[in-house]
Amino acid sequence: MIRWNSKIVGKSRHPTIIFLHGFLGSLEDWLPVCRRLLPDYHCLLLDLPGHGKTEATRTSDYTMSVTARSLIEFLSSLDIRRSVIVGYSMGGRLALYLAVQYPHYFEKVILESASPGLQRKEDRLLRRKNDERLATKMKNMPLENFLNEWYNLPIFKSLRNHPKFKELLGQRLASHTVNWTASLRGMGVGRQPPLWKKLKDLTMPILILAGEKDQKFRNISFQMKKLNPDFTVSIVPRCGHVIHFEDESRFYLEVIKFLTDRGESHG
Repeated sequence: MIRWNSKIVGKSRHPTIIFLHGFLGSLEDWLPVCRRLLPDYHCLLLDLPGHGKTEATRTSDYTMSVTARSLIEFLSSLDIRRSVIVGYSMGGRLALYLAVQYPHYFEKVILESASPGLQRKEDRLLRRKNDERLATKMKNMPLENFLNEWYNLPIFKSLRNHPKFKELLGQRLASHTVNWTASLRGMGVGRQPPLWKKLKDLTMPILILAGEKDQKFRNISFQMKKLNPDFTVSIVPRCGHVIHFEDESRFYLEVIKFLTDRGESHG
């Protein structure tokens, strides 16, 4: 069973936006953006299983299918039947899964540095092995050393050069939970059901954001658009993988432009 920890910013009479953070993150990651969205939006921020103060009691709670079903039940308990969903990285993969499995709940979807998973079974098996090694390392080495090694990955190069990077590291140290490894094992890319073949069936407006310096996810974004030309792709200048942190103002502008779009053609 999942006991969701959440935070609400804004009034319930306004349109609802749900925010899903990435691996090692927490709902706190979204607060600066959500404050910018006041007073016109009702923002629901969630800690995903294994992160923050959300509690998960079973191993299966960390899988994408169970997490998604539980989240939908949680939204129903709050009487949220239609909303916009925003997800970054792991949270973006979950947001896309929710859009595929529960499309009538979501008016629009915003994916930041997210993918539909790995198409080939061999790649998924290899990724699971790599994630298991990473989980073991996370468990056995000092947290600060692990975080430095994690953020030394090439995908975070521009993030490391950000003037507030040390502040981000401090937030990660403060929000650490022993269940990060369970999240990695349950919702890592190697465990995710590939969603590529489902993209053509999605009919709600979807915005895909990728950083100019994040070549991997730039390529994934345009591959997704090839499968569904109605998707909107926006490449954010001077950013890498963590757009909402690296350039909060530009991220907000991309979000607000998409939310207020009434159906004009997209590039």
